[in-house]
Order: sequence, then structure tokens, then C-alpha cells
Amino acid sequence: FFARLYGMSNRAAHKRIDELIELVDLGHAGDERMLAFSSGMKQRASIARGMLHDPAVVLMDEPTRMLDPVGAYDLQRLVRDRIAGDGRTVIVATNLMAEAEAMCDRLMLLDHGKTVLTGTLNEFRAELDPIETYRFVVEGITTLSSFEVDQLPGVRQSVIRPGIGEAVELDVAMDVQSAALPAVIRYLLDSSAEIVSVEKETASLDTLFRQVVRRDTQAEAAVA
Repeated sequence: FFARLYGMSNRAAHKRIDELIELVDLGHAGDERMLAFSSGMKQRASIARGMLHDPAVVLMDEPTRMLDPVGAYDLQRLVRDRIAGDGRTVIVATNLMAEAEAMCDRLMLLDHGKTVLTGTLNEFRAELDPIETYRFVVEGITTLSSFEVDQLPGVRQSVIRPGIGEAVELDVAMDVQSAALPAVIRYLLDSSAEIVSVEKETASLDTLFRQVVRRDTQAEAAVA
């Protein structure tokens, strides 16, 4: 029906439909009535329907709403890896920051219809979050001092806590543009510590969005 609305011939429609139901992993249900489909299957079928005419740009409005976490993950992977992965431009409108973070290469954040940020997630972090935090797991050291770590250039704050077994966890917040990371590593090695792992803690898109909205609200209040 929808293929005919796009002006497709029966032959072209059947060929394209066979391609699309495989693309969206509905080959096993190609002869079933959609009334029997689950919510996730209906969403995938809707995507296939919108791609009948092979559009260069695909618009999606909250594509994972009403889906369970597994169905939402599968749909996000389908859009990111197989639809956008074919070179199409996919524009997704969503209120779920985790979904936007998982699916999108570039982002536009809107607050009450006003654009507040446009760019990549890393660009947002560079603009809004001048502090980055690293978590070290170290062993073989008993004299680790948070006070001494805090004195290293570029370090804002450090927190030490017991880890698993004899390991110690060290969280270090540091200025992005500083040389604090190699300084901390050098300090640990000079203290005869064995660095088991280092993991960078990054702010989520949800955290950054709240931060920019709070910043703008405070600026508006100051002007008023």
C-alpha cells in the first residue's frame, strides 16, 4: 500500500520490501499481520516503511518510545549501524539524552524551542566541563596521601578509597588544559605504586544538558 503511494511498481515494491524486511530483521514475520507484532517489531516495520523510496534523509521522532531496554538497544543499533551506516543522514528528535548520545554523531540541544548548543559530545564537554576526572587503581603502596596528590599542579581534588583486596582506588579531578595526568602518574611511580588501571570518567549528555540549562537560567535571572 505505501509503496504504491510512492508510485512504485508491483515488481519494484516486492523487491524493495524483501530487502527492507531483512534489513530490519523482520524476515521471519514477513507474512504475518502487523496486529500480531510486538511494539519493537512495529517500530522496525515503521522504519522499513519510511525507507521504501530509499531516502537520503530519514527523520525519526522518538523512535524508541514505549520500547523495553532490549528493544530500544536493538533499534538504536539498527539505525546507527545499518541505516546511517549506509551513508544516509538520520535526524532523530528525542527527549532521552542517553538515546541521543548512543545514536548521534552531532547534536543540537533545545531548551524551550531555543538552540543552546550544537556540536559533538566531545565539543560540549570541552566547552562546559573544564575539569576531567581519572580513576586510578593501584597496588603495592601504603603511604598514598590525598594531600600530596592535591599539591600537584593542575589537580583540583583527589579522593582515596579502599579497593578490592590490597588495591587502592584514587579519583583525581584535574584541569583539562593542565599537565596533571602525567604528574599524577609520575608521583605514583615514584612512590613505588603499581598502576593496575586508569579510567577516565566522562560527563554524560544528560549531565551536560542540565548544566547548560542551569547556566542559562542563572544568566537570565542575573539580567532580570
